[in-house]
Amino acid sequence: MDGVIEFRSGTALYAIAVRSPAPGTVRFVTPPEAALQVGVLDRPAGHEVAAHTHPATPMFVSGGSEFLYVETGRISVNLYDEAWRQLGACELGTGDHIVMLRGGHAVTYLVPSRLIEVKQGPVSAAGPLKVFRHARLSDAPG
Repeated sequence: MDGVIEFRSGTALYAIAVRSPAPGTVRFVTPPEAALQVGVLDRPAGHEVAAHTHPATPMFVSGGSEFLYVETGRISVNLYDEAWRQLGACELGTGDHIVMLRGGHAVTYLVPSRLIEVKQGPVSAAGPLKVFRHARLSDAPG
């Protein structure tokens, strides 16, 4: 698919940014082994998908994947590995999205923007929701 940018460190895939996909795109952008599966399915009127379910699959999830869809506006995303080395950056605009599979990230809103965010769950109420690169005492909960 045109407009796909992969962010890697060695062979490890950290993120996939997708520019507003072309009409008629039908493709999953994440590899089958990714903890979060994201696809772009652009179908014509009248297309039907038969009633179905997805079988429960036991799995172990380490870390947290995150998906951002830019509904409107423009953002900049910086991507990092687990040691906080920057892997790259990209700007995303209306209709673009990014799947972040591992490592860290920072987001800057370049203009007023509306994002749709999906994170790997479950989220623990007992633990921190985020671990910041430059943690300060004021970042601690409570």
